[in-house]
Amino acid sequence: MRRSFRGVLIERALKILGVVKRTTHERANRRKIRQIMKKGKYLYQLPFSKFFKNIKLAVLDDMIYYIINQDQAKNPNKVIYFHGGAYLNQPLLFHWRFIQKIAKNTNTEIWAPIYPKIPLYTAKEAYERLIKLYQLLISTYPNNEIILIGDSSGGGLVLGLAQKLKNFNLKQPRDLIMISPWLDISMTNPLIKDLEPYDQMLNPNGLKVCGDYWRGEYDAKDPFVSPLYGELTGLGKITIFIGTYDILYADALSLLDRAKREGINIDFYPYEYMPHDFPLFPVPEVQEALDTIIRIVNNYNKGKEDDSEV
Repeated sequence: MRRSFRGVLIERALKILGVVKRTTHERANRRKIRQIMKKGKYLYQLPFSKFFKNIKLAVLDDMIYYIINQDQAKNPNKVIYFHGGAYLNQPLLFHWRFIQKIAKNTNTEIWAPIYPKIPLYTAKEAYERLIKLYQLLISTYPNNEIILIGDSSGGGLVLGLAQKLKNFNLKQPRDLIMISPWLDISMTNPLIKDLEPYDQMLNPNGLKVCGDYWRGEYDAKDPFVSPLYGELTGLGKITIFIGTYDILYADALSLLDRAKREGINIDFYPYEYMPHDFPLFPVPEVQEALDTIIRIVNNYNKGKEDDSEV
């Protein structure tokens, strides 16, 4: 597909300014980790909360989560949204704007957890809380379909959680929607080096630092922390949106290739020249991806066959 003029401008601006990529550099992440360890645990606060409607704060054990559209939802399907941020950063304003767009266009109830993060927690503690949250959701709505959506590291959580739910013989989500997912924290895919000059947002060494904290006692390629290597059979329907100017495109392709070998259908939407997490950006290409997500949540036709790879 042809890129929009605004998409080209954003990509060039990211390249010239280099601001985002600098904030994901190894040194920047190590500095932020030291600051968090010094500061200790703190309570997340929703940014610009007065601008968001129909959103409630809830608590499960020691994890807070937000519920959007609880009282107004008419769509029977329920969504859990996992935000990105390399398992280090809390959700930003553009995450909440994207969640609100989904809520507004689907009229569904969305749960958005502020899950435990590094360096104070590891994947083990995070998944313990998220499994509990999922159990609460399915016990609250036992007859409703569940859809998991996540971007970046949150996309990795979507697949990782679904694999763990299968291990616990819990009801599987109907759909697993991943946006620019981080599937392998080892960052060892050789294609990453080829993609890095084109990715103006992510630094592989910076991500590896975060991954090493996230994995805790597990090896970096253990399926518990790198769902690329986990089971794909018996899971909900997988849909992936990703730009080709994203270093995480390398492992998304690996997942697609593996799924094909195992006879598993994946709706795979690669967007040429688009950066990491592009569906959350203010560019026209977002609308096409958002429309597909809306159709899935609304249980409509899941997009055009000629736009996806199976």
